[in-house]
Amino acid sequence: MKGIVFNMLNEMVEGVFGFEFWDEVITENDLESEGIYTSAGTYSDEEILQLVSTISEKKSIPIPDLLYQFGLFSFDYFKNNYEHFFKQDSSKKFLESVDPIIHVEVKKLYPSAFVPEFQYQYPDSKTMVMTYTSPRKLFDYAHGLIDATIKHFPQEANVERKDEENCCHFHIRYH
Repeated sequence: MKGIVFNMLNEMVEGVFGFEFWDEVITENDLESEGIYTSAGTYSDEEILQLVSTISEKKSIPIPDLLYQFGLFSFDYFKNNYEHFFKQDSSKKFLESVDPIIHVEVKKLYPSAFVPEFQYQYPDSKTMVMTYTSPRKLFDYAHGLIDATIKHFPQEANVERKDEENCCHFHIRYH
């Protein structure tokens, strides 16, 4: 996983619980990186799962809730640091750009980045189904990002989620 994700987690945790708590989480884990992350660096998926697990345990926050909140936080981080991707006029257009545009640009900047895949289906004129596929199975994180995207744009929508073993389907119904 790219270091930018670790840096976002660091910012979120420090913002909510303080620097001392983040330092405690880092210190309590035997991390290969020793808790030092550069945005372009690549770190093991297990390392971020260790950190999330420790935060969850110490703060009594279920991991799914923590990952969802991290998705909401990450949206704001991306919006503030990558404004050019947010020039769309609707959440639907933005979400449709994730796989064919945004992830392509991520791969140009970070060739070793492993990004999730999204497929899109349209069962009717008001519904889009985004299917998230990744061995990381960060369904709750993706859900937070999608909900934050919908809140950012003016058109309202409801999201229903259906998890499967290796993928997650987000049924987004626009009003």
